Amino acid sequence: MEQKVNDDVLELSKKTDLLLWSSFERATNKEFPDTAISHLVFPTYSTKKDNANEIRVSEQEARFAFVETIVSGNYDDYAYSVETPTSKKYKFTGESEESAQTDLSLYDNNISHFNDTPILRIEFKEGGISLDRKDRSDVTKDVEKLLREPDDGLWFHLLKSTYKTTITNLFEVFRTDMLKVYNKYKDDIKDKEIIFHICVLRPEFSVCKKFEVNESSFTEAYLKYFFQFDYSVEKGKLIKPESNNGWNIKPKMANS
Repeated sequence: MEQKVNDDVLELSKKTDLLLWSSFERATNKEFPDTAISHLVFPTYSTKKDNANEIRVSEQEARFAFVETIVSGNYDDYAYSVETPTSKKYKFTGESEESAQTDLSLYDNNISHFNDTPILRIEFKEGGISLDRKDRSDVTKDVEKLLREPDDGLWFHLLKSTYKTTITNLFEVFRTDMLKVYNKYKDDIKDKEIIFHICVLRPEFSVCKKFEVNESSFTEAYLKYFFQFDYSVEKGKLIKPESNNGWNIKPKMANS
């Protein structure tokens, strides 16, 4: 079922994009357009003077849109849990190792006796990441969980907007954190797949690619190659890159 699961996850991620884009359009236009396909609403800040009328975008919108996609679509093969306890223990704070949590997990819903072992673990994140940021432990710990947990994984990242280096910087953080975690815990990491999915609200596009977790994938050269994606945003539109380097780009872009 592994290949089917990951194929379905790719489809689920793309359908989640559509829900997020529709909901963000609703919040931006201050109306309920006929094209609205989701019950999700992006709220606005109303109590902070500097952020008056600014649309709030967080990882929670991505997580709830993903769940709505499962429930409203034809995905009866899967059950899900939120804030799923990890199978391994981690030392993120303090001196002792403790069980952590995964944002969302999928289970096989087609077996007569329910198995509480996830078939896929999902971490959601929102916002760009500066390479100068001293503390990015919130990212590193989620990278560690996806690598060390024995199940396949999905990293779903939501961006309110993007500029020339937004995704490039994000990929550089992935590259360095993954290499650091692998070098420290490689004996604790099994072969599997992790899907990286980036959804951008303005301009509306997403990029997605599968990463094969195995020994040969964790070299400086390969990680630099895998996370190579050159793109340009001009006048609010994504300009088609000369090479997408295996990244699946959706929707159809300008000049394509």
